[in-house]
Amino acid sequence: IKTALIASPGPVVLTLLGLKPSLETETALVEVEEMADYPMDAIGLIETRGFIPMVVALDAMEKAAHVGFVGYDTLGEGLITAAVHGDISSVKYSLEAGEKAARYAGEFVSVELISKPQQDVWRTLPGVPTGLRRLLT
Repeated sequence: IKTALIASPGPVVLTLLGLKPSLETETALVEVEEMADYPMDAIGLIETRGFIPMVVALDAMEKAAHVGFVGYDTLGEGLITAAVHGDISSVKYSLEAGEKAARYAGEFVSVELISKPQQDVWRTLPGVPTGLRRLLT
């Protein structure tokens, strides 16, 4: 059994865990939501086996660079894929940090950077009903 300690979790992690953000994290969440207009320069996907490595990876990604959380989806057999968006260098840097954190916390499976995604790609991402509708409207 592995445990993970997340120091100063960001708003995405707090929301995933069902915790109420403090005044500081609510401000940070507003900044992330108002980050940039569609189209984004890049999409980053990270896949882990288990929820804890995914949460730890997202926390590291959020702290490493200015990226927005799109959503996550469970794929069966414990696989979870999470997606972030932002400029190419921020997404790349956040994926590197997320991979390292996921390996430390549990089982890392894969990572992928999609630069200059076509609009149709957005419809296939995890979290589209909640995370991307506001970006596309």
